[in-house]
Amino acid sequence: MSERNKIKFKLKEVIAREVEARGISLTKLALLTRINKGTLHNWYNGSAPDARTIHHLMSLCNYLRLSLGELLYDFKENVDDFRPVFDT
Repeated sequence: MSERNKIKFKLKEVIAREVEARGISLTKLALLTRINKGTLHNWYNGSAPDARTIHHLMSLCNYLRLSLGELLYDFKENVDDFRPVFDT
């Protein structure tokens, strides 16, 4: 797979941007989302979620009001382009 075709994981950048925009610390974000602060610090430092921490992504999505695509890949979905898989 060429470099151009790879999807870049951007969880680190999204967390940094959202924490700064809200003026909160990672510790405060951990308290608000009930995510272990070590987990958040790992993600903030570039680690990817693993099987033990992946369930926390939805808590973070809910608090930040982002889709999973926005959180993980900084990918804003265009709802105008949405088409169902099939029509009923």
